[in-house]
Amino acid sequence: MADTEIEVILRDLLARRDLSQETREELAQFHAESRADRLDPDDRRYIVALARRLGAAAAAAPATESESGAAYDEEHSWRERAQAAEQRAAAAEARFAAVKEAFERLYGPAAIAPGPEAEIRRAVYDAFRREIERIEAGEG
Repeated sequence: MADTEIEVILRDLLARRDLSQETREELAQFHAESRADRLDPDDRRYIVALARRLGAAAAAAPATESESGAAYDEEHSWRERAQAAEQRAAAAEARFAAVKEAFERLYGPAAIAPGPEAEIRRAVYDAFRREIERIEAGEG
């Protein structure tokens, strides 16, 4: 498909109001790449498939095998899996930060009261901090 056709499709898609902000940003990036003649063929197929799926008039041309719904489904599935993995990683990082905060509150130097348990609590805290530092350094 010629670059002018892709640019028409991209302009039509970007004019829609029903796309997510993330999709709009991705399409804007594709548009910039297309204008600079740097648009990847896989991205081109994704744009055409997306336009067809959304019923864009500019993408009404018959699909070739590489631009078929199967190719779109494979790309779409890959993107969904990547986004789900990013969400799980962000959730795990948030839980890890919450554990660190709670441990600091319960066992940190400010929480250690004088008494018979102070030395044990300090040792537990120090060991935990070393382990956290090892994990954050990518050694864990």
